[in-house]
Amino acid sequence: MGATGVFVELQKSLNAIWKVKAIAEKGIFKILKARIFSFGLILAIAFLLIVSLIVSTALASLSDIFKNNTLFSSLIFNVLNNVFTLLTISLLFALIFKILPDARIDCLDMAQLAQLF
Repeated sequence: MGATGVFVELQKSLNAIWKVKAIAEKGIFKILKARIFSFGLILAIAFLLIVSLIVSTALASLSDIFKNNTLFSSLIFNVLNNVFTLLTISLLFALIFKILPDARIDCLDMAQLAQLF
């Protein structure tokens, strides 16, 4: 319940950032629908983070296997691991910025994001 409450508050904050009026939520079913959506988003993020952890572990294992073959192999696997982690986290934040607000966002434009900050 606490995590879904955080996502509901994050949605309200993103609506304020995008200057969008939230859809008036009247009735228990609309509130329940918002909580279920937030819970689903939490499960999706958890799944992506678990996949990221598995890929990171696989890259670390491959780095250990090929460590004796070349000097740069562990460096290459570390760079691959860091790039994959950065891309995964960037994807998660992009999805949060795209999905949560009530605004209709076709594509995240870097100029629009720069204006927000």
